[in-house]
Amino acid sequence: MLAILLTMTAMGTALGLFISAKVKNQFLAIELAVVLAYMPSLMLSGFLFDLRSVPVWIEFVGRLLPPTYAVEAFKQCFLAGDGPILWRNVGILCCWAALFFCMAVRVLRKRPPVTVPDKSEPKGGASC
Repeated sequence: MLAILLTMTAMGTALGLFISAKVKNQFLAIELAVVLAYMPSLMLSGFLFDLRSVPVWIEFVGRLLPPTYAVEAFKQCFLAGDGPILWRNVGILCCWAALFFCMAVRVLRKRPPVTVPDKSEPKGGASC
């Protein structure tokens, strides 16, 4: 269960870094995080509704979202214990986390340092 929590935390952190690096202000970053991450993961992950009882196209969209695999892994952990389905889902979550970290690193490339003029010297050029 700890592995699921750690991978979900890493994935959320990487997605948050990516979103905050791409947008210009904090308000837009919060709105995008809610619209792109929170709402779809809550509605389409199988947490509220079982994905076997929804139309096929909604199930397909739900299978594209990483939280679906976290919900399945938690269900497997609590209902059946350890098993290959649990570790397959943890592996999928690790792949998503790695993808989001790579995207965040690509956006947050190291920039050259900004040089600030030294304020200890007077601007006139001549000193006493």
